Parts: sequence; structure tokens; C-alpha cells
Amino acid sequence: MRQFYNIMLLMLLSMIGFTANAQNIKVTLNIDDPDKVSVQVNYVAQTMVAGNNEIELEPTQYGYYPTINVKAVNNALLTAVTKSNGNKEYVNALSECNIYPSSADDGATWTITTSTEEEFRTASVIVKCDHPDQVQIQRSGSNSYVTLTENEQVVKYNPQLENTLYISPRNYGTSFYSVTFNDTPIAINYNSYTVNLDGNSNSVLDIQTAYPEDMTYNFRIEYADAIKANGFITSVTADGETVDLAQCLSQEGVELPAGKSVVVSGNTQDYKYDSFTVNDQNQNFYGTYSFNITSATVIKIDAHKYGNVTATVNIDDPNNISVFNNTYDDGNPLTLEGNTITLSERNANLYFKPASGCSITSFKVGEEERTADYNGAYFVTVADGMVINITTEASKREDVLTIWVDDVTAITSEYGIPTLTFNDRSTHKLSTGENIINFNKDKDVPMQFSSFSSQYQSVFLNDTKLAPLYSGGTSYQINTLNNGDYMKVYLASLPETYKVNFKLGLLVSAADVAAVKCNGQALANWSEGVEILNDAAKTITIEPAVAGSIVVKVGDETIEATDGAFVVNVNGDTDIEITEADATQVETVNLKLVYNGEAEGCVSELLLDGTPYNVADFATTDGVNIKTGKKITVKLNKTDYNVTSFTVNDVTQYFNTEYTGEISSATVISITATKYKTLTATVNIDNADNVKVFNASYDNNMPLTIVDNKIEVNDNNPNLYIKPNTGCYIISVTADGNAVSKDYNGGYSITVTDGMVINVESAVINRDQKLTVWVDDASATTYGAPQITWNDRSTLNLQTGENEAMFYEGDVPMQLSAYGSTYMTVFLNDTKVAPAYTGATYYVFNTLASDSYIKMYLASEPSVYNVSVILSEKVSATDVASITVNGVETTNWSEAVQVLADCKATVVIKPADESAIAVKVGDEEYHAQDGVITVSVDNEAVVNIVPEIETGIGNIGNIFSNNGKVYNLQGVELGNSKLTKGIYIVNGKKVAVTK
Repeated sequence: MRQFYNIMLLMLLSMIGFTANAQNIKVTLNIDDPDKVSVQVNYVAQTMVAGNNEIELEPTQYGYYPTINVKAVNNALLTAVTKSNGNKEYVNALSECNIYPSSADDGATWTITTSTEEEFRTASVIVKCDHPDQVQIQRSGSNSYVTLTENEQVVKYNPQLENTLYISPRNYGTSFYSVTFNDTPIAINYNSYTVNLDGNSNSVLDIQTAYPEDMTYNFRIEYADAIKANGFITSVTADGETVDLAQCLSQEGVELPAGKSVVVSGNTQDYKYDSFTVNDQNQNFYGTYSFNITSATVIKIDAHKYGNVTATVNIDDPNNISVFNNTYDDGNPLTLEGNTITLSERNANLYFKPASGCSITSFKVGEEERTADYNGAYFVTVADGMVINITTEASKREDVLTIWVDDVTAITSEYGIPTLTFNDRSTHKLSTGENIINFNKDKDVPMQFSSFSSQYQSVFLNDTKLAPLYSGGTSYQINTLNNGDYMKVYLASLPETYKVNFKLGLLVSAADVAAVKCNGQALANWSEGVEILNDAAKTITIEPAVAGSIVVKVGDETIEATDGAFVVNVNGDTDIEITEADATQVETVNLKLVYNGEAEGCVSELLLDGTPYNVADFATTDGVNIKTGKKITVKLNKTDYNVTSFTVNDVTQYFNTEYTGEISSATVISITATKYKTLTATVNIDNADNVKVFNASYDNNMPLTIVDNKIEVNDNNPNLYIKPNTGCYIISVTADGNAVSKDYNGGYSITVTDGMVINVESAVINRDQKLTVWVDDASATTYGAPQITWNDRSTLNLQTGENEAMFYEGDVPMQLSAYGSTYMTVFLNDTKVAPAYTGATYYVFNTLASDSYIKMYLASEPSVYNVSVILSEKVSATDVASITVNGVETTNWSEAVQVLADCKATVVIKPADESAIAVKVGDEEYHAQDGVITVSVDNEAVVNIVPEIETGIGNIGNIFSNNGKVYNLQGVELGNSKLTKGIYIVNGKKVAVTK
């Protein structure tokens, strides 16, 4: 299986190599009216003319071409973008289109067609609506949205493309009373309405969002077994206001105002529900269920408190197996006592995994034989009375492998600890010094060694260097092992070695050699040479495929065969030459290189069966005769040369920098190339210690050294990437006076032109703001410890208890994450915050104030109370600029905000401009002061936003001129006639200033 994955990896790498060889392409944009569109290539604006506009596109290092963005401007419409093959590109809302060219599009043309609304939208419909700000309308075809501003307005549309309208509430959790078209009711479908237009300009679409004040619908909850389910439903609210639960559970139910947003909450921690239906339709229930009541509604529930299930587990040898109360190995095996096991119905999962060196040979549930997973383990959801029978087998690990590690502290990541993985997926963590590993050479091999994040890494088996699974990799597969083998792992330094090279003559191929062994151990890729530790003398044995067919020499010494094999003793750098015994018996073919253009010099190396040869010898008129069947490798210098064509016997070959093939007949390799030009730029950095510069469009981990403020790059890779060092940030970057934008990772990409001047202004970060994150139990995560990820991608692991983190404004947005916790809730300043998306295990904080306090619950679910914000009928969402609870802004007002029990909630409501609103909490009234309304609560509360009691006084100056007295709500007399919006006491009466 692993060999299959390795093959797939090599195929993937070869595909990457193919795309990386992409060349510049040219495409054409044919535009009917350039004044109606803007065009950007890679976010850079282009100057367009009417008719054809040719654009040359340069690929990235990954072979992708820049996106072409076409956008309608000046109130125009982008009606079509059509490729020369007839395919139409997707145009979003008649306003924007992205074109994604590929190498196959060289020479292609896109025709861009524009129009105006008057020309394009020739049909219309009359739309009537009681609350336009609460309605969202989208046209079909173009997916464009209609902006409703009046109670009655004419909406235009294209009769062919946009002849259907989709109507839905603008605010989540709301519904409409009715939607009719020409007095015909339109049926609702998932809280949306679809209206097919008829092209008649006198047709009327009527949307009534508000329900009649006296309209109600009956609502009740019905338990299948009231005794078993008692306590499952914990609360019911309608638009945030608590509804009497006992009345909901009664036979009469409760009458609720039509259209209200109803939220039914239940206890899924202690109860299991078997069914949850709404008007006899099955629904999922995850602790809450919300809906708008638009008809009589009955919720039927079959639920009961979680109980226990008991199973019988018969294992022939419990020492051979580990059992987990989970669906996977969570690191917490159970201790089985006897043959019975009792589990909570809430988590009745068992995972059976063979211990290291063991296997499960039979796994039966009742009489049913189950199938193992990838790790040879079994997962079962236990039912009461279930019988599980397991037969195991233990391997005898009598072979010994010794692994010596120089220094494991050289590993810079906790995930990179050197590890040996047996064939059964069991692992062995290694420590500094000798590690004695018992294994079974027949069952535990092949095995794999891996470690990560070491600056140096080299692995030797019996003093012979191993090659990683792929070039630059840190994993090694060991296919054969014998008792007593010795492995050395260097992580902290590079050991001294010597190299044994094998040079095959032109008339000898690797197939002429049956095997090459080092101290009896077969070498897999011997033709590439073998690296041996300096203090180790070795014996190299070369076995010919046919006795007497080859000659072996070391320097001038010819090695005589012993029992048909050639034995060479080595203790330093050695070149072993293998040639043919009789040239007349060798079948040969001719190999020739042909250069075109400026290609001479672009071949950096030519190898035959791993042996390098003089390239110039093959670039002659006659070429060179070699043995049939030899493997050829041609390495190209693509740093200095642009290779535009590489053919083998007139067949084009695609690859990155290295071509490999087999020479089975006369072969001509023809190469066409041009030499790249050198570009020079001046780079002025205010403090070189603050930044790194890379010759790439990203951090390629190879920073450049800038000498005398000058930098040279080739025009094949004219990219520079400038990135701040840890603890620093970049204030600004300009290229030839133009500001360069920061990317997602805080770096700056620049395409260099000859003579360009780049200026970089940087600074050291001053983290002077404090964030405290309290974690109840960091160990409650089964994987992925809780951590902060700052905006620059640096991380801070969190421990149980309080964690202090210093930050500055550039560290935000910040991400807080943890993985594998059954419970996970996060509170900012005691106010619950939502994850990045439903079901996510990380949270994004786009703003953070100094001294913010975050609480992260991983091991338990804390007690909370709800604070709901609702709007009265005479107040709309546009009357409110913002609402915060303990400094946390909330936008989804229809859902209650949860606050930690025993903590105070400070609700701050900022009215929109020209809005006169007040707040009621129970019988208490609150009014604007200094432009905001502030409410403090410490338990369940409904914050009701209502119109202000008295409004309309715009100029208070006449009060002062008449010797009137004005006080704020704290009783302080105000002597300044320029009052901000808010509530004041004038002559003993509350007055709202609204202008």
C-alpha cells in the first residue's frame, strides 16, 4: 500500500513539474465600449480601447496564469463575456466576470458585451411593499438584486433572462404575512417565494411583511411519553420573550402572535430524542429548533433520559488489545474488569485496537463477523445485551534493531519527534542515545522512520546512508531489516562521510549488474552512488547478471572475480568503474544532442545509468554510440535559460528541469532555448534586521543577501517577496513610488523591472496591549491543543488556567482554536461568541480591546442566561446603528445573546442618525445619553427597543433664552445650548433632542 502512495506522490510531483514549465501566453479582449468596463490583470488596472486589446500573461512558478477581472462601471451592465470557442463565462449580477486563462488559451479571444439598464431591461413590474427595508428581491438569470426604497415602485427586468423574481426576508428569523402576484397568492418554499413574471408592465407584486395585530396561531408540544420525556424541553421563546412552557405542554397549547420567531430549547446533554416532528414532518434537533409560526403548529417528541447499556466482551487474551469508549483511539484505554462492560447510552461506542505486535484474527458481534478498518481495529456501537467475541494473535518480536539518535532536542516542533512506525501502524518514539527496538522481521517490515523540523537530518543503516521517500523529504521506508542491524540518526549536525561512486561505461547498462551489496546489504539505487560514515570500512560486492560479461576497475587496478562476483574494500572516497568485457558482443545505438537558438549551455548534466558524462561529447555531428537500454537523465539549467522546446526523436517532452528516459534506439534530443536577461533593482530598507527578502512570490525559506542596496534577478523569475521578521512589522513598501499592498500573510510581492527602486519602511513591534485567556482544562482536547494564532501566523499554546498574551493592533484579526473537545464554548468579556461557522472549532476575533478577557470551556458546559433584543413594531432595523453586549457587537438580534451566569451584562445600543429610540426592560425605561443607550442586567432579560416618548425638538436654544433650565438624566444642569442627541429634563419634563 505504501509503495502505491509513493508512486502516486511521484506522479503528482511530475504533474507539478509539467505545469511549472508553462510559457507566456497572449490573449485578446474585444470590448464594445471601454467606458463601460474596467479591466484588471492580477489586480493591476489595464488601459483598454474599443475593439481588440492584446494582453500577454506570464505564469506563476506553479504554472498558473493571472486572473483577468472585468467589471461594469458608470452604471453600465456587463451582459456577456464570450470566448472564441463560443463558451460563455459566468457573469455575476451583470456586473463582474473573472477569466481564468490556461496554457491552452494562447491566442484565444474573449468578446465583452455591455449595455445600459434602459437598453437591457425593457420589461417592468409594479412592486408594493409595506416595509421595503425588510425585503430582499433577486432577479433570475443575472442573480442581481433589487433595492426597494418605496412602498410602491417600478422594478425593471430583462424579459428573456430575468423573468423570475426570488423574494425572501432580509433579516434572519423573520417571515412575511403574504406575497401575491396579480392578487394570486404565491406559495412559500423554505421561507422564500418564487414569482414568474408575465412581461406586463401593469402587473402587481404585493408583499405584506407585517401580520395583522390580532392574528394568532395555536402552538403546543406533545410528548410520546410525558413521564420519560419530562424535562427534555427547557424553554420556549417568541421573538425573545419567554413563553409559558407548562401551557405549551398542555392539551390546549398556547396562542402565539402570527409570524413570531419561535425558539424551542431542549436538554440534549442528559436526554436522548428518538423522534422530533413538526406538524408530522421529521426534523433534526441539536438543542434548539427555531421557526416562524405561520400556522397552527404541533411539535411531537419521543425522548427519554440517557440510560445504560451492558454488553458481554469475550477476549482470548486481553493483553493483546486496547479498548476505547469512543469511535477511535482517543489515548484513554478502558480497564476491563471481567467479561461485561456497562456504558452510558449517550456514548455507547467501543473501539477495539490490537496492541503493538498483535493482531485481531476474528471479531464477531453475535454471529456476525466484522471487517477491520485501515489500522486493523474495529468500531462497534453497543446495544444492550450485545455479545462480542474476539480472537487475537501476538507476534514474537525476537529480532533486535538498535537506533542511535544524536540529539532529539534539535527538533523544533512537538510533532516532529523521531518515530519508527511498524507495518501494523504501531509507533515507537525515539530519544537521544541508543534505542533498543524488538521487532519481527517477517511481520513488522516494511517499517518507516520519520522526523520533522530539524535543520540537519541524515539517516544511516549499518553506516550506509538511506535516501528519503522523496527528494527533500524527512521520511524513510525500510523494506528489509535483519536481527542486529544498527541505525544512526543525525539531527543536530551533519556527519562526515565518504562516497562510493559507480561509473558505468557507455557499453554497459545497469541491467548488466544483478546486484550491488554493501557488507552483504543490497543497495536499491546503487548506480547513484552510496554514502558511508567516515569511520566505517566497508566491503562492496558487485554481482554480474551474466558471468564474465563485465570488467570492474578501481583506478588502474582491475578487480578479479571471486566465485563470479567482484569484491572491493573501501574506507574513503572511491570510484568504481564497470565496463564491458567484449565490445563486439554489445548491441549499440547512437545518442546525439542538437542545440537550437541560444540553447548551448542549457544542459547542466547528462547521466547514463546514473553516471555523468561530458555533455559536449554528445553535441557533435556524429554523437556517441552507447549500449541499448541505458537510462538517460538530462538536467536543464532553467535558472539562466528559457527552454521553449525539448523533443526526443521529434516528440515533444514535458517536464520541469530533469528529463529521464530509456535509449532503446538511435536517439536525437533537440533543444530550443533563449538565455534570460539580468534585472537590477535598488532596495532601500530602513533597518535590514527587520525584514527578509526572497527571490520568489512567497517565503521560499531562502532569503537573499542584499549588497550595497542592489539586487539582481533573472527575468524568468523577476519576483521579490518582502516579509517582516518575527517581532517586526512593515509600515510601507513602494516600488518606483507606487504603494505595494500587503498580502494575507503580511508580506509584499513585487515584480521587478530593470532599474526599479524599492523602499521599505519597517519597525519593531511594541506589544503593549494585554489579552487574558482562561482555559478550564486544556487536557480535554484529544488532539490539537488550545492555541492563539495571531495575524502574522505565529501561535501561542494555551495551558489550563489564565494565560496572558501581549499584542498590538497588527496582531488582529486573531484566531482561537482547539480540536477534539466534546464541549467547546468561548466567551469574550463573559459574552458567548460564535465560532467561525456553524460546527467550527475555531473562533475569529476581528477586533480586540486591551485588557479583554476570554474564557474557553473545553471540559464542561457553563451555566448562562439569555439577553434578547427585540424591535417594537414602530422601530425598524435601520433605526439602530449597533448593539454591543459587554463590548461584543451582535448583529443577529433575533437570537438571544448568552452571558455567563453570575456575570453582569452591559448592553449598549447606538441609535442611527436621525433616529429617536428608547429601551424598555420590564417596566424600566432607558434613554440615550452621549449618543448611546446603556442597559445593565444580571439575569434573563428582554431588551425592547421602542420609539422615544417625545421627539422633535431640534433647537434647544429658545429654552435658554426664556430662562429655562436643562438637566441631563443624572440631574446635572447644562449651560451649553449646543446639545447632542439624547434625553434631557426640561422644566421637569423628559425631552428628546433628535436633530
